[in-house]
Amino acid sequence: MLKYAILVPMLILGAGCASSPTRVGQSPPPPGGCAAVAGTRQGACPTGAAVAAPAAAELSDATRDALLAALADERRARAFYLAVLERHGRVMPFANIVNAEARHAQLVTELLAARGFEAPADTAVFPAGEVPDTIAACCEAAAQAEIDNIALYDELLPTLDDDGVRQAFAQLRWASLERHLPAFRRHASRG
Repeated sequence: MLKYAILVPMLILGAGCASSPTRVGQSPPPPGGCAAVAGTRQGACPTGAAVAAPAAAELSDATRDALLAALADERRARAFYLAVLERHGRVMPFANIVNAEARHAQLVTELLAARGFEAPADTAVFPAGEVPDTIAACCEAAAQAEIDNIALYDELLPTLDDDGVRQAFAQLRWASLERHLPAFRRHASRG
């Protein structure tokens, strides 16, 4: 069966692209590196990867389940970050990272579609009444969500038999570890 490639743009929050020097103690850019993608905002770290998409019949149950788990997690994070913005206004880093989470969920949705599966409807909601009272507490909760997201990718990556999905998950894990988690920790420490 013929395989085809799609271009999957992936925008990762924050600077630090391959053209920028890596700071001491900072990990290198995500697998696949960062390349300029037309139409992106300055300060974003765009990456694009040609992702070979096997036919739906070739996609294993484990990989399909991993895609669905990743999609649910990215949507949950976005729902929480939206609830924080609704309660506290346009506060950083939530105002930026909520958009990154939307792009991450879109990437996973596109990976599913390219492999012949429709993503379930987005039903992720975070009750506004459960949003912490302070931005610092919101950042602490968000940092834990990013730690959990990293752990999820650590668990899912070894189960994958699709190189395109593996590469995308490695990039999503990198974004959580190197961009989102440090941003939330910085803002939490500011009180």
